[in-house]
Amino acid sequence: MLHHLRRHGLPSPAQFGACLALTLGVVMPSCAASTDQTLRELEVLRVDAKRGSLSEAAQRKCPDHLHTLIDQPKQRFFESLGAPDFKQLSAATQPEKWSYFFAPESRQASRGGAFPEVTIAFSTSGLAESVTCNYAR
Repeated sequence: MLHHLRRHGLPSPAQFGACLALTLGVVMPSCAASTDQTLRELEVLRVDAKRGSLSEAAQRKCPDHLHTLIDQPKQRFFESLGAPDFKQLSAATQPEKWSYFFAPESRQASRGGAFPEVTIAFSTSGLAESVTCNYAR
């Protein structure tokens, strides 16, 4: 069971402890490195999509460790990925959400593809409270 969980991007017990420590204000290098690595993976997806390289972007997959991005501030996403492709403003019962589409711009308005799409929901304090990646159709 534990092996199955690790294969699907959930943190190992050591990673979970490091990330918990980071959340509590103790910076653990292994968790910080995972956060930086995940943001770099998203940056590469973004560059490939902007470049319009359909073959490269079509082969891209959602990053494995999106959980490392929880509690990161909006500014960090903006600095790494730029302005979101879609922004849903917060409502009384819904958090603000930013979405990034990792399809070449020529394909964003059309159907098909199975390209990664990352959505980040932010708390009222501006920290990521959930990060999901799905494949756009």
